Formats: sequence, C-alpha cells, structure tokens
Amino acid sequence: MQEHNLWWQIPAWHIIIGCSPKCGTSTLYAAVAKAGVRCHAPTLGIGVGQRIWIVREPVERFWSLWKDKCLKGEILYVGEKRARLAGMTPEELIDYIETTNKKDAHWDTQSEHEGGTAQVLVPLERFSDWWEEQGYPGPLKTVNRTEKLPMDLSDDLVERIKIHYADDVRLYKQARR
Repeated sequence: MQEHNLWWQIPAWHIIIGCSPKCGTSTLYAAVAKAGVRCHAPTLGIGVGQRIWIVREPVERFWSLWKDKCLKGEILYVGEKRARLAGMTPEELIDYIETTNKKDAHWDTQSEHEGGTAQVLVPLERFSDWWEEQGYPGPLKTVNRTEKLPMDLSDDLVERIKIHYADDVRLYKQARR
C-alpha cells in the first residue's frame, strides 16, 4: 500500500505545509527535500508553526488524476489491491469514485485532508510565486498551472465533479480571496 505524507514540518522556517496528491506534491517534495524536512501525519505538530495548505481547483485535480491513472495507466493501489483505472473514460472514473467505498488520497477531498487546520490557503497556480514571496529557497522548478484542459469535459461531467467535490470548490474559492 502506498502511503502519502500530506503535511511536512519545516522547523527552521516555523511552518507546516501540506497538499493532497495531484495538487503540487511533486513540487512540494522537491522543495522540502532541500530543507531536511521531518514528515508528520496530519494530526501531529498542530500548533508548531504556521499551517499552510496548497489547494487545486477541483476539476483540474480530477483531470490530472484521470490523465495519470487512466490515460497513462499509472498503477494505483487502493488499500492492498491494485485499482484497475487504466483505460477508464473521465465519466467512468467519476462513476467509480462516486460509487466505491474505497478511500484513496488521490481522489479523497482536499478539504478532508486539510482538516480545517490550515491558517493559510494557497491556490496551486500561485504556489511558485507565493513560495518566492515568502523567501523560501528556490525558485521552484515546476510551474503549477493547467492553462486549459487539453480535452473538453462535458458540462454534465464538470457539474458532477463540482458536486462531488463541493467542499473543495469552497476551499479553493477561499484560497483565491
């Protein structure tokens, strides 16, 4: 089973920073590796430094999940078993997510991962700029943006995604303020 660290504590900077999979984790992994980071589970370290959460627009996050796990066919383990997502259409993937009782960090909600504990919310598309504004080592090598989804998603599918991830829609709007 693949475990995901969602929060990283960086004692030297007095911050705890986190994000869900498909929300800049590769960029964050690379950035914090330079700082000699100690990893903590989401409930550990509360109150030790400012808690910062990176938020991605939910439709973009879903598209990224579909692209990597269904279109490219990357292996995904759900619990102890491989999930058979390769070849699914976006509609089949949202059907699976809506009907499965299996939890997975790749499709669980960002708001569930964040847990209402972040003091600062940073939209993913602003993460690289925000990181530099804070004076953290960089610049970050990844530009975290989806300029335009490379395929058209139907209005019905977009609505289903937004309904399923309604709490993430609110979290993202809050981060954009």
